[in-house]
Amino acid sequence: MTTRKSEALKFMEEDELNKFLDTAYKDNNVYGLIFEIIVSGGLRVSESLNIKVSSLDFRNNQIYIQTLKKKGHPSEPIRYPISVMEKIKLYLKYREPKRSPDTILFPVSRVSVWKRMKKVCKLAGINTYHSPHSLRHTHGTLVSHLTHGNRDIVRRRLRHSKSETADIYVHMTDNDQDEICNYFEEMRRHNKK
Repeated sequence: MTTRKSEALKFMEEDELNKFLDTAYKDNNVYGLIFEIIVSGGLRVSESLNIKVSSLDFRNNQIYIQTLKKKGHPSEPIRYPISVMEKIKLYLKYREPKRSPDTILFPVSRVSVWKRMKKVCKLAGINTYHSPHSLRHTHGTLVSHLTHGNRDIVRRRLRHSKSETADIYVHMTDNDQDEICNYFEEMRRHNKK
């Protein structure tokens, strides 16, 4: 396990992400949910800790995210997987004490999220260089991969104002490299027939 900063460490590969989230939930369900909300929506830590109960739209599987980096701090809807929204419902059902709709969903600090991130990385046996922002970067990288590098979709999903900013989420993952190798392998195999 290295702690050296490099391009590859800005995001987690799929297997690392699953290992991280599984470990996070085993360690602490609340932080596991915070991390899953960050990575599933591409949120900044501050955005995840600013979610209010009234920001949740269970009917449309959306969370209205107050984008703190834009003038006027507009709220923008981000659609989430049903499984994440169900976990939020369960969290709200058992959370004590019951609070008003304007109450912050997760009353924890940025520092505690950072510390828990490092702890979970260590427990999961993955690189401890990763930070909560690595989860946002992972989201951007996955969206870029799923959309074949569509900068506009990446920009909108991550709530960036400039499409050039989306370029930082374009990476070659291990799966990309495998696909490239397999393509050439098949091409050469087909050519020899």
